[in-house]
Amino acid sequence: MKEVIFYDSIKLDILNCIKDIEDREIIILAIGTDKILGDCLGPLTGEFLIEMKCPCEIYGTLKNPVHAKNLKKILKIIEKNHKNPYVIAIDASVGNLDEINKIMVKNDSIFPGLGFKKSLPEVGDLSITGIVGTEEEVVYDLLNNLSLNQVYIMAKTISKAIIAALNESNIY
Repeated sequence: MKEVIFYDSIKLDILNCIKDIEDREIIILAIGTDKILGDCLGPLTGEFLIEMKCPCEIYGTLKNPVHAKNLKKILKIIEKNHKNPYVIAIDASVGNLDEINKIMVKNDSIFPGLGFKKSLPEVGDLSITGIVGTEEEVVYDLLNNLSLNQVYIMAKTISKAIIAALNESNIY
């Protein structure tokens, strides 16, 4: 029962953010790498969205991840191929101990790589982040010792919520 309420809450948050985007094309930018378990939330979500036949263009999958080394290049591709898109950015994040495994939806952009002290461009009109650890744990060893099941559940929940929100919005 708790998972259903949690899923519905995320879906409603997404729906509230996308309801007034008018004629803007929705792009999914799923950020992360499959090389670090704690950072594979974005690519895994992108993979699930493709499996679920998401009608949006998706950048970032397990096969073709969007990460720190290629983010600027991908943003240029999006800018070139899409006129004024509405970008939903998905990324793993760090937070407080009591926030681990929570999914946050914000009607705002995110700064990918901030937890690793990387200086990357701000991305997205809507951001969805899954909290995978605390700021104190931001070392590669700890982020590789996370539960794949927890990352999997968050990615699946985000994917289902996006698909449900798109279906309810009648955008596609």
